[in-house]
Amino acid sequence: MRIKTGIVFLIFIILVSGFCVCAEDAGVIYSGENEIYFSFTDYPAVALTDVKLSATVTVTWANEPCTAAAQWYYNGMPIEGYSNPQFEVKQGASSTLNYDLPRWETMPLNGYIGFMLTVDGVEKFIDVPIEVRNYPYYYYHRDEAERVFSLIKHVYIDATVVQGTNAYTSYNLSKVNGWLPAGTNAKYIDYTYETYDVYKHRNLTAKLLLDNGYTCWVPYNTIKVSGKNYTVYSDFTNNDKEIFVNAKGYKSNTKWLVWINIERQKVNVFYGSEGEWKIYGVFPCATGKNTTPTIDGVFKYSRYTPKWDFDTYYVKYVMVFNGGHAMHSRTYRTSTDRVLDETIGTTTSLGCVRLYDKDVIWLKDNLPIGTTVVVY
Repeated sequence: MRIKTGIVFLIFIILVSGFCVCAEDAGVIYSGENEIYFSFTDYPAVALTDVKLSATVTVTWANEPCTAAAQWYYNGMPIEGYSNPQFEVKQGASSTLNYDLPRWETMPLNGYIGFMLTVDGVEKFIDVPIEVRNYPYYYYHRDEAERVFSLIKHVYIDATVVQGTNAYTSYNLSKVNGWLPAGTNAKYIDYTYETYDVYKHRNLTAKLLLDNGYTCWVPYNTIKVSGKNYTVYSDFTNNDKEIFVNAKGYKSNTKWLVWINIERQKVNVFYGSEGEWKIYGVFPCATGKNTTPTIDGVFKYSRYTPKWDFDTYYVKYVMVFNGGHAMHSRTYRTSTDRVLDETIGTTTSLGCVRLYDKDVIWLKDNLPIGTTVVVY
């Protein structure tokens, strides 16, 4: 059938996870004796997650109906099962795609979804760019990930309640939510403190992880923290480290990622992106001692300052990542500029992460502000 007159407006709508992107006058066919022209503008990228890709083309047609062949495409290839050789072009006619997009580990993450109408042998094509999110690394490496997860674990410091105490919901001990009798065993996972000396500070409250999985806060003076040395003096393989951070799905706002491993006392630096991190460097460190541990979590390198001065001692190259916690040099005596505490490779600090000067200099010269810092 030959189109004689009229204009077909195609409104192309992509639906992903309930999110709708619509470009008005998205596609236009101008009809002549033997020609059809498409035009469209302003298609935003669409993030496709673990759902089917849905799209609809709707026709606005003011003239007599005509017949066309319709075909949906992905990345320039026709999608099997989504063709219609007898598509009726009329007011309100539409064609819908509900495509279960195939996925594989190395699939391209940028693509196009398209729609073609063929009228009287004349083919015209309209497409829009989409941005695809693949399944996570863990999906393709489940067995390896579970093996590594069984090896790499949190360091939980043992503590015992030595004086029966109320359990509280927050660090400021404002709301009681239970009672812990003397002799209760728990894991010591966080604390608050106040500084009262240039070398020391006084712990005020402690956060405990109980055997039943609940957490609570108690006055610090009601517990005794274990003096056990939890450091393991061997390290994981680089391959296992890469599996770990990729299977965990860690992201970063930069091309860099830092993982501070408390158990092995290592600062591991990765380069790449989510699911594709590669080890770049490994640096020995000294984290917080048992009473003032370096707190687990996922943080961001937020601020750099050349020096923290505490009157009788100081630290250099300070890379702050969690409030008052930072990666920095070992402590130096102010009066002599000599190293005050040379310890590296086991716990010794008030919560910060100490490194050799050459290592922390490399870190501050190479890691941009905003880099994710994982403590685990």
